[in-house]
Amino acid sequence: MSSKYNVSLNTDTVIEIWSYNSSLKGMHIIATKNIEIGGNIMSLVAGNENFSTYNLDSSSTTAKSTFSGIFKNNIKLVDASDLYIPTNLSVTQNCFESMFEGCTALTVAPVLTPLKLKGECYKNMFKGCTSLVEPPSCSATTTAIRCFEGMFDGCSELTSVMPVVFEKFYNPSGSNPSNPKDYGYEMAGMYKNCKKLRTGYGTLDHGYTVGCY
Repeated sequence: MSSKYNVSLNTDTVIEIWSYNSSLKGMHIIATKNIEIGGNIMSLVAGNENFSTYNLDSSSTTAKSTFSGIFKNNIKLVDASDLYIPTNLSVTQNCFESMFEGCTALTVAPVLTPLKLKGECYKNMFKGCTSLVEPPSCSATTTAIRCFEGMFDGCSELTSVMPVVFEKFYNPSGSNPSNPKDYGYEMAGMYKNCKKLRTGYGTLDHGYTVGCY
């Protein structure tokens, strides 16, 4: 059974939200006035306990798509720069898929600190964020299948690509590819419809080139 809670806030009011729901399926946070969000994202799955070592993979319920769509279509979300995503987070499949999709007022995104990614974990994460000018920094060193697919699709104001340096690419054959740009599984449509990218291309480590397509 789903529940809906309405909270009335005055200007500059801060509200704390935390949960012990380790899957978060169905949780959706929207607003009718401009808001900023911040704090440790893990407080939404581990409550107010010591979530610095909380492992999504070890949760009693399925953790796939943990934060998927949680702020989707929140057109009043302006700033997410203070949202903290732990570096040692055990990212799960589809973990952040569509998390900010359709947040048309979002101007600043959170730093993406996790090092090891899982399949489709950032898929469509910022799709349709038409006010986003700069992409967030990303610390990932190991990719996974379609982990960045459609990540910035439709970000029409985006003026640069996301700076990343990969140590290990996803490789379906299991061998180390001599030419990683032949493996486009990670970034299919990553910058699709990003009309303001000046060069249209961003060159990543290992010679991997991502087109504005």
